[in-house]
Amino acid sequence: MRDALSIEIDGLCLHGTRHTGPNPSRRGIVFFNSGAQPRSGRGELYVQLADKLAEHGFACFRFDMPGLGDSDGELPARHVDLYQLIQDGGHAACAARLTQVLLDMHKLDDMVLAGICGGAMTSVFAVPMLPKRISGLVLLDLLFFSVRPRTAPGAQEQPRSSWRDKQTRRLAQWKASIHDKILTSRWEPQITALYHKLKRASKAILPQRLPADANVKLLDVLTSVLNARIPALLISARPTQHTTPAFDYWAHLRQRCPRGWELVQIPGTTHSFVENGGSRAVLETILKWLSGHGSPHRGALPAVLDTVGSKHTSFSPEYVSAGSE
Repeated sequence: MRDALSIEIDGLCLHGTRHTGPNPSRRGIVFFNSGAQPRSGRGELYVQLADKLAEHGFACFRFDMPGLGDSDGELPARHVDLYQLIQDGGHAACAARLTQVLLDMHKLDDMVLAGICGGAMTSVFAVPMLPKRISGLVLLDLLFFSVRPRTAPGAQEQPRSSWRDKQTRRLAQWKASIHDKILTSRWEPQITALYHKLKRASKAILPQRLPADANVKLLDVLTSVLNARIPALLISARPTQHTTPAFDYWAHLRQRCPRGWELVQIPGTTHSFVENGGSRAVLETILKWLSGHGSPHRGALPAVLDTVGSKHTSFSPEYVSAGSE
């Protein structure tokens, strides 16, 4: 069953939807906006997940943050400014207060915070504000790099140094010439194999340096949350045309916090999880994970999850354990 809710937070009326099943529930799940998307999510993914999770005994909520969807509030003029606000934790305080109200209003024992992309960031940043009432995180396609506007509104972009441009071009030309020579060499297979071996060895031995655009604040908060024994399920979309990322944030997170979280990669779908049965795979993955643990203060974390197969999907999620307790 669905019904509308309106809750005032910091003088703003936030509008949301409650999903309840046939029996009373003591555990809740709240979904936060993905970027500028309304609380339904793209392709109504949040609606589908909340309906099904409610049938399995969870009280589910979908709320619009200030200025989004039906809720009161002002939005930045540019989308990039909104995303910058979210990736810096700008919705976290509101989300934490809203979660506290929902917990008390519905007499719930604990709450799982969930969301895609920006909603996942808001979930992470909200946890330290009420850690004792949070039983877990469900983070869909959480992005660890920062999106920053190239110039401030109304400002003129400064031209790059001609000297810097010249050196960059020279370096690119030098690398291209070396690459061409290797390709025409009879030793190309051995050189390429050696290069990849050295690259893997250096990643394993040397600490990886974070890229300049890494969201260090998000990584630090997520690490502290995981170290506080709050379990997290991270679900990553893996499109068919998959390319290896320049920086492996999963490996970096595993080095910082080897236990307390599970990574599930769903191949064949995209960032919105609505293509090629992605929504069904996400639902099955979440249900399997939720059934494996309770509150972080009452239960253990799940072991490596079994592969979820479905006759309705053309793929199966790939489960990668980051360690369990």
